[in-house]
Amino acid sequence: MEAAQDFKALSEAWFEASLSADPDAATQLGQGDRHELTRYDARSRRERVLIDALALDRFRAFRRRPETVEADLFERHLVASLTENLLSGPALTDPGAALWGVMACGDLMEWESIPIDVVADRLRQVPEVVDEVRAELGPSPRLWIEVTLTDIAGLLTFLEDLERSHGNELGPAARQAADALRGYQAFLEARLPTAGEVTDRDPRRARFLVGPYQFSDRTPAQAAEVLLEEAYASADRWAELSRMAGTPSPQPRDMTWEEYLASCDGALVRARNFTRQLGLQDFPAGETLVVRPTPSHLRSYFPSAGHVSPFLGKEARGTFYLTPWPEASTGAMPVRRGELFLTAVHEGYPGHQLQDAISRRDSHWMLRLYGSTELVEGWAWHAERLALEAEYAGDPATEADWHSMNAHLAWQCVMELCLEARAIDEDQAIEFLVVCQGIERPDARAMVASATLNRLDSLGYIVGERDIRRLKSGMEAKQGTGFDAAEFYQRVMRFG
Repeated sequence: MEAAQDFKALSEAWFEASLSADPDAATQLGQGDRHELTRYDARSRRERVLIDALALDRFRAFRRRPETVEADLFERHLVASLTENLLSGPALTDPGAALWGVMACGDLMEWESIPIDVVADRLRQVPEVVDEVRAELGPSPRLWIEVTLTDIAGLLTFLEDLERSHGNELGPAARQAADALRGYQAFLEARLPTAGEVTDRDPRRARFLVGPYQFSDRTPAQAAEVLLEEAYASADRWAELSRMAGTPSPQPRDMTWEEYLASCDGALVRARNFTRQLGLQDFPAGETLVVRPTPSHLRSYFPSAGHVSPFLGKEARGTFYLTPWPEASTGAMPVRRGELFLTAVHEGYPGHQLQDAISRRDSHWMLRLYGSTELVEGWAWHAERLALEAEYAGDPATEADWHSMNAHLAWQCVMELCLEARAIDEDQAIEFLVVCQGIERPDARAMVASATLNRLDSLGYIVGERDIRRLKSGMEAKQGTGFDAAEFYQRVMRFG
């Protein structure tokens, strides 16, 4: 990196150095030839921080204005990484680090052409990495331990399935990895009684994530005002629509899991047709989206649905995951009217899949790596709103149901802001979800744990969607009859 004389050379050298120092991340981004696992000893963790620090120092040594968007994002990405390291400190506190190598193996097993030798080599190293994390792990919040124990259960199921399906090639390595995870499970369970509830929180992180990282001049308090406005607006709209519908929510349709999964392809066809109705006729060549049940190792990350597309590669080859219903739920389950279609719009078209395909074709890779939740989840949530208004304008019950979800999400984002700013603690956040949102306590604990592990990620749904609407309205007012909504949507997607 020291020899780099421009942004292109520096960013490519930094990217390669980062992937070499973090093979788990490289695998999840789509490199299938990394036989080693990421290490978590103090020296390895310092090396990853040093790579970012050296890149930032070199970048600022030759930076010239005016800058390109990708160069600006590169700097912000490095600053965000170093800021997080500064605020969190040098200690390893996330117990989930021991699992990331196995999760990356799970990602490899989803590939069309599975690199069996790579998976086997990686699984053989799991016991060593688990021992390394056990030795390095500092005090961890109880909530984080609970999340990790849940993830371990999913990974043990994954490894058992792996042994059954690929016993000859992967059986011994899968058993070794499973034994190591069971030992780690017992280690964490022994820590639970003395683990504290409080997670690491620093108001400076909230100011950075709400402001500079999301290209906003907002303070956390101003972001909270936006969220409250949205919550009240959707609550009022829900009440109005419910009176029109004569019922507080649409009558659900009972479907078996098999029927639900089989209906998804039709929902995607309908979502693509809706996308064309928006004037978006440009579906990049080579983009594909397949529907699959969410594998066991990803179900804690995708409670209902999710979209995954390997970062590396010229074409968007996405997977639309639908998470099977709980095993305790047998037979048919109630499905809300419009639920599957709106999910297909969000995860597929014109949401994540189309945005990924267009930005992959038209934009610098740094725009996708940066992954601003305002531009990614904000766009997908806006796509849902567009579909709701176009497809369910005469269905007040379905529209009311969506506004109810929108209001609940906005209130949850307010909770996350208050939690990160130290206005409330974890117990108060959990009580808010249980008492005010009607969420079951185990689910509320998992949601608060996720909020402390993935800082303020949820804000992008509401704040990003509102900013897209505000920007669209401003451009429409300025350009008048010359405003092209389809071109506006296309420009937004290029930044995904």
